[in-house]
Amino acid sequence: MKGSRTYSYLNFATNILVVIVGTALIGLLVYRTFFEKLNPVEAPLLKAGDSFKGVQEINFSKSRNTVLLALDTTCSYCDLSIPFYKKIIAKSNQNPGTRVIALFDNSRAEVEDYLREHELDVEFITNAGLVMTKVDMTPTIILIDTNRIITTSYEGVLQEKQEQDLFEVLEKKASAQ
Repeated sequence: MKGSRTYSYLNFATNILVVIVGTALIGLLVYRTFFEKLNPVEAPLLKAGDSFKGVQEINFSKSRNTVLLALDTTCSYCDLSIPFYKKIIAKSNQNPGTRVIALFDNSRAEVEDYLREHELDVEFITNAGLVMTKVDMTPTIILIDTNRIITTSYEGVLQEKQEQDLFEVLEKKASAQ
């Protein structure tokens, strides 16, 4: 009788441990899936001062500043950022020295439907090979000068302060030239 009581305690303790570890793993998965990407950080693969090697068909000398929006038609974080992208496009229309280009890994038909649905009037490139451009996730915003040098880059949904900072950078670059 005493042996079965010890077995019952061990079995109970093992079950509790399994529940705790399982809950921790599920919590980590939920955090990484839904919350981690909401915190924008400088894209580690796209460092300021580096030469932008991707998408050779873009002629960066056409404008002083190029804003690349790396997007995906199925990205919910991209959808959350649509109002901000519209602001960037509106500001670039007021400043001929700034150009906005959206990069997608999706097909041309998917991209055209996406841009029409979200009413984004922007130059775009499909099948951009985002991995080859060192874009680690969508959305990613990359500012590039006329010499293909990365000024700054951000991954994820930008908070209001980061949006303001980005506009300040664009305005400073536009007024300096």
